[in-house]
Amino acid sequence: MKVITIGKRLVPAEQVAFVEPFDPSSNPEFKPEKDFKGRVVLLNREIVLTEQTPQEFAAEHDLHLFAEDGVPSIGHSTSRSRSLSRRKASSPQSPTRPVSNGTI
Repeated sequence: MKVITIGKRLVPAEQVAFVEPFDPSSNPEFKPEKDFKGRVVLLNREIVLTEQTPQEFAAEHDLHLFAEDGVPSIGHSTSRSRSLSRRKASSPQSPTRPVSNGTI
């Protein structure tokens, strides 16, 4: 298992979803001591800031770089899909709607 060190944190490489540019001006109240240039987004949606640009991070850790977007990724997909089919109701009544019997 490949482990990436980001600051003081150890992150398994397979937990990296993607890396995007970090814009500190998007949150003017956040005043970090370091000049962060990238946001590493993990599969569990945690975010780790890095002082490297996404391109530098990708080159150092052998990640796939989507050239059009400039976003590095480890190159695997975690999404799963399944086909859904409509079932025919066994009775004309819907199980989610009450049946009115005419009394109040």
